[in-house]
Amino acid sequence: MRMATIKTRADWLQAARRHIDALDARLLLQAVTRQTHAGLMTRPESALTPAEQETLDALLRRRAAGEPLAYLVGETTFRGRRFKVTPAVLTPRPETEELVDVALAKLAELASLPPSCQPSPTKGEGVNERGRDVDSPLPAWGRERGSSLPEEGAAFQHKAIPLQTTDWLHRRARELRQRQPPVEQTLWQALRAKRFSGFKFHRRQPIGRYIADFVCFDHKLIVELDGGQHAKAQEYDTCRDVWLKQQGFRILRFWNNEWATQPEGVLELVWRVLHDTAPEGQSPSLHLTRKEGAALPPLSPAPFPSRERENSGARPLRERRNPARQKDRENSCKILDLGVGSGVIAISLALEFPAAQVTACDISPAALAIARENAEGLRARVRFLESDWFAALADERFHLIVANPPYIAADDAHLEGDGLRFEPRPALTDETDGLAAIRAIIAAAPACLYFGGWLLFEHGWNQGAASRALLTAAGFADAQTWRDLSGQERISGGQRLAR
Repeated sequence: MRMATIKTRADWLQAARRHIDALDARLLLQAVTRQTHAGLMTRPESALTPAEQETLDALLRRRAAGEPLAYLVGETTFRGRRFKVTPAVLTPRPETEELVDVALAKLAELASLPPSCQPSPTKGEGVNERGRDVDSPLPAWGRERGSSLPEEGAAFQHKAIPLQTTDWLHRRARELRQRQPPVEQTLWQALRAKRFSGFKFHRRQPIGRYIADFVCFDHKLIVELDGGQHAKAQEYDTCRDVWLKQQGFRILRFWNNEWATQPEGVLELVWRVLHDTAPEGQSPSLHLTRKEGAALPPLSPAPFPSRERENSGARPLRERRNPARQKDRENSCKILDLGVGSGVIAISLALEFPAAQVTACDISPAALAIARENAEGLRARVRFLESDWFAALADERFHLIVANPPYIAADDAHLEGDGLRFEPRPALTDETDGLAAIRAIIAAAPACLYFGGWLLFEHGWNQGAASRALLTAAGFADAQTWRDLSGQERISGGQRLAR
């Protein structure tokens, strides 16, 4: 398939389209010439070097033979993020994005349970040698003070909220920082003043799918300054606060006129929350339950560092420590991804549910190397282990286990079709009926799940009924199946409620 007479990019594209899809041809050309789509369109007459044409011809032959495009260009997109892929790992499918969506929904449900609804072990069960409950379904991110959610939270968890890419959010945040209103600029200056030394605030900071006005990550505190137009957007603010609280953040909201007329009261309340000295029962989202223009709730005397006290010789605030921070780390949500592959599931969950501690296992050292590289490139905190399913996990427990195991039957003709024959066969089939790996995971998962935790896994379009039967037989409650975008049964799971 050598095209010796080709001289320009446009000529190569026109010739390649006779052998492969037009979009594939363009993406190959972009990858080799390192040009964007716009760059190719504006300079189609640019000449190809002999090395570029030789590389393109080789890639064209491989793509025409059915090799996945992701292997040829070395990367693919999953949930708006770029992941490196090689023939050592599967190419991510759109169906797997549905698995991440279901996992995030289950995490939100667990975090929203009030303490009174949390199961507890019976006497003598589920308590370790220190007396700590090891069978509790929720970590600190679901039990901490102020974690009970408003009624709107239940509806919010099922709303389809588009998740913008990280790049888009960061660009938007930079734009907002550049045109910050004067009233926000004055609060920003106050939060950076000497009285708040030791508490590092960031302004217009992306968190998940939202942009917070001011956030102190070390103490998990968000300060929002809202204008009068937010009185008409309370439902959005409530839904946003629900999600942020599920990530472990505390939220203080003030009207613009509150900051303009009562600045010392606003700063005192921020200081008290940072030091966990706010009055008992004070709302963490103030103006949601207070009309615009109403006075701030009265505060009892406390050593808030006013301007007169800044040089009083007291212990510097930067030396103060929040003892709850280490406890939060120890009790954060624990997620396990079995068969991590390129890392798309584990990394997506780590980035979209930042309160979690994510562990990812794979039996393939080559796959783990790719996943680690992707995690470093996307700055996701994931622990990677070489393990045959649960073998290297000892007695660890998790709140959520997700898996995309090999589920294609050994005699399925699709294994020899275009695309699949180029992918790692052990990641596609268990060499039996397609359910062997699923059986092994379901059988071992209860011992690695906290009481109330969930197991979720992807499977074949015709394996939904068998998966539900296996879950029920293993003692899982609420065994159910979710359909993919094409309407096929694709994801099944159950909750560990049996002792």
